[in-house]
Amino acid sequence: GIAAMYSLGICLSSIFLISGREADHLGGLLNEPMQLFGGVYAPVRNLGPIGLVAIGILPLAPAIDALRQLALPQLGASGILPVPAEIALLAVMSIFFGVLGRLLLAHIERVGRAGGRLLTRAD
Repeated sequence: GIAAMYSLGICLSSIFLISGREADHLGGLLNEPMQLFGGVYAPVRNLGPIGLVAIGILPLAPAIDALRQLALPQLGASGILPVPAEIALLAVMSIFFGVLGRLLLAHIERVGRAGGRLLTRAD
């Protein structure tokens, strides 16, 4: 879970470098919805179809769903996916977001070197 979230953070860091201060405001704005759709406030299965989308995009959703199933075994059948499937999904997310983050940061580095500045956005 941590590796997948860290890899997603690497992807999002390139957005912060591109957009500057606006990304900080966007990050603050998206904090609560990410926690809601990630399953922090309520189980992801209660979100219906949105929960299925969240579990495929946000690493927090399958991680918390698996933790709920392991911490409360009597609710294990109520998870969206079985725990081994969620662990496999987190492993795939870690690899996907890690590779994507590496490519995005390499792009930012190329643009920064060509322009002679760290941030790619013109001020």
